[in-house]
Amino acid sequence: SANVSCLTITNASFSGDVENSGTISPGGISLSNGTITGRITDYGTVAATGGRAGISVDNSSVISSTSVAILLSGSTFTGGVSNVGTIFGGVSGIDVYGVDTFTGGIVNSSGGTIEVGASGSGAGIKIGTGTLSSVSRPVTSFSGGITNAGTISSGYTGIAVLAASSFAGGIVNSNGGTIVAGTSGSGAGIRVGAISTCGCYAVSQFSGGVANSGTISSGYSGIAVEGVTIFSGGVTNAGTITGGTGSTVAGIKIGVVTTSGSYSVSKFSGGVTNSGTISAMPNSPTIRGDPVIRFACTSSATSAACAPSEATVRLAKTARKPGESRSADRSGRSAEGIMVCPSASDRRYQALLPGR
Repeated sequence: SANVSCLTITNASFSGDVENSGTISPGGISLSNGTITGRITDYGTVAATGGRAGISVDNSSVISSTSVAILLSGSTFTGGVSNVGTIFGGVSGIDVYGVDTFTGGIVNSSGGTIEVGASGSGAGIKIGTGTLSSVSRPVTSFSGGITNAGTISSGYTGIAVLAASSFAGGIVNSNGGTIVAGTSGSGAGIRVGAISTCGCYAVSQFSGGVANSGTISSGYSGIAVEGVTIFSGGVTNAGTITGGTGSTVAGIKIGVVTTSGSYSVSKFSGGVTNSGTISAMPNSPTIRGDPVIRFACTSSATSAACAPSEATVRLAKTARKPGESRSADRSGRSAEGIMVCPSASDRRYQALLPGR
């Protein structure tokens, strides 16, 4: 380990990793017109000041790794990450975990590309990590948010904030930004929080909301907020969100209830606003215990989901022997089996019983 003012790679192409376990300040790590077949790793301190980026990749540069292209796991990282080039990771593009303080956010600018293979745990940009049974290696404090104006393509999740005590600045997929996510597991275009059988909320506090004015396409859900204690800033869509097909998919999903337990959002503020297009194709429940609260939205309602004019009622006791007189035990009206739905015309709850 050592202390250096900056680390600059210019007009160079090589195979191998760039690793920092010391201190880089007041500059950061910059890649200009270069190619790294390997990854950039920080286990130390990067403290960029004066408007400098902690890590910057220009539009003539490429980072290509079989695992994680940029891995940040030191105690302090300031100045954020800026990409206008091409980042490819077999597992993740940019992975931040175990960091006490991260400032400056992450920006994938117009013209920038982050591409990730079809790993079961990978993401274009991932903050914190964990397992199905526990939350591990969270980020204590992350500020500056995440913005995408370029292209993020991942076999699993596009942008994921999985484990953080405090995340500020929100997530923005801006006009011209594209996120394409795959079908693996519970991957999503944008995910905040994580589903864990330990029952713990992986993200304690998330502020700044999630906003999309670009394009999000996912084989699972477009935007998913699950496993968060406090979420503020709401979810806004002014672009296009396309979810996948299945019993648990949605264009936008806030919280989730599964047959193995409840994983939800303790407090959500800011609402959900859509002025764009949202679509997904959730399957209808087929067996007892299938999730029911799943939805796909368009910009306006086109039909009523359930609007019968009358209901078919199965009486609890209807059998009466020939010639037997009517009695309370053998005839009468029973509420068993009544289906009550709002009428398409007046929206009032009503049911029409036989003989009513």
